[in-house]
Amino acid sequence: MADKNIKGIKYSLDAKKQTAIVIARKKGYEGDIVIPETVVYQNVTYCVKGIAGGAFAGCSALTSVAIPESVNEIDFNAFDGCTSLSAIHIPKKVKAIEAETFRACSSLTSIKLPANIRSISHGAFKGCTALTKVVVLGKKLKAIRTFAFFGCSSLSSIRIPDSLELLSYAAFGGCSSLTTFDIPPQVSSIEEWAFASCESLSSMVIPDSVTNLEKGVFCGCTSLSSVSIGNGVSNIEPGTFGVCSALTTLRIGSGVKKISKDVFLECSSLQSITYNGTKEQWQQIALAPEWNEDIPAKVVHCSDGDVELGTANKTNIANFYNKDAILLRQKSVFASFFPSYCHCVRTESLKALPCLSKKTERTKRHGTSLALSSVWDFLG
Repeated sequence: MADKNIKGIKYSLDAKKQTAIVIARKKGYEGDIVIPETVVYQNVTYCVKGIAGGAFAGCSALTSVAIPESVNEIDFNAFDGCTSLSAIHIPKKVKAIEAETFRACSSLTSIKLPANIRSISHGAFKGCTALTKVVVLGKKLKAIRTFAFFGCSSLSSIRIPDSLELLSYAAFGGCSSLTTFDIPPQVSSIEEWAFASCESLSSMVIPDSVTNLEKGVFCGCTSLSSVSIGNGVSNIEPGTFGVCSALTTLRIGSGVKKISKDVFLECSSLQSITYNGTKEQWQQIALAPEWNEDIPAKVVHCSDGDVELGTANKTNIANFYNKDAILLRQKSVFASFFPSYCHCVRTESLKALPCLSKKTERTKRHGTSLALSSVWDFLG
């Protein structure tokens, strides 16, 4: 392997394979860059196959890059912090958008991902604040990883293929302009805070394929008015709909077995709850004490009639504590709402989410002035 500058671009050359990888250079890159499909060094032709990790990272004066179709890999952080990069073409052979590839590319307005893309990795487009539209071609995308589009505050449209199976932690957290999102029918897991503070989302249908709906998924979605939870979900976890102040109607799938504490924290508009199962099935659900104290709804509409809500009955409460939820009773509202989230906060700036910086009425009732954003320190 040898590193050589050829016509203003630095490459790592593999003489045996006759391939070249674009790598970083000390003085960086600026302006418009055109990467050729082949380069010649000492009368040997090398095919350009990839862009190395960090190759263009921090090149704030880089405005455009033409990437040839010969490239089949763009490594992590390749364009991290290219704040003047406004558009880019991803070659058809690329199979993954690696971790933080386009992080903080704050001038990037749209992106079209080729049909071979299998995954969008951790923080791939995090902080791309001008990004408005994303299109994923083909039907091979399986996973959108943690913080993939976190903080893309201008993102209003994204087209995802039906092949998607996983939405990871805070994948779309803070996408405050996202108005709609159709969850594909093969998604089985929506992880914590996936849509936290998507303040423009108005409705959501969770398909029956989803079996795992984790904590805080829709926390702070203040325009969310209608939600339908499919029959595959078994547990509704703490903070799932926290501070969804516009939520008026909710349909709960018949597969739900447990509704935890603070699921509906400050859901002050929730008037209508429909349950796909029978009244007898509802009575068997493990309900946390005071699970419904923040909502105005008085009944739940079951398939064979209505059940008055009031407080959870003895069977509901007994089932709740029999399902290893006793720890929730022993913790404060904060400790029950945020425990498994804290490890992400210190590295991913999640304190910036509006839903985590808001003082709630619940804090007053518990006799503390702690804001949700200070919970990290509270939990130690």
